[in-house]
Amino acid sequence: MQLLLTIVGNDRERSRLAHYLAGHRVDGVLLVSVRAGEPLPELLAELGIPTVISGRRSEHEPLAWVDADNVAGVRVPWTTSWRAAAAR
Repeated sequence: MQLLLTIVGNDRERSRLAHYLAGHRVDGVLLVSVRAGEPLPELLAELGIPTVISGRRSEHEPLAWVDADNVAGVRVPWTTSWRAAAAR
């Protein structure tokens, strides 16, 4: 298994990546820090490359996405610590 990590910051880099991806040299893409208006997710969909976004761009994100539940991530350890302190 190989992992390709790339940063796309402008149209030239996006075009270069699109050319690489059009060759179907990857099995899928995980996009991180995608902002609203970024055309790369739609380009990947057009190329038929499975894509997952880390975090949603909006409430109506059409693509598959994953995200961390920061509220529950804090609540569980805090509640456990509070209960342990109360039991002392």
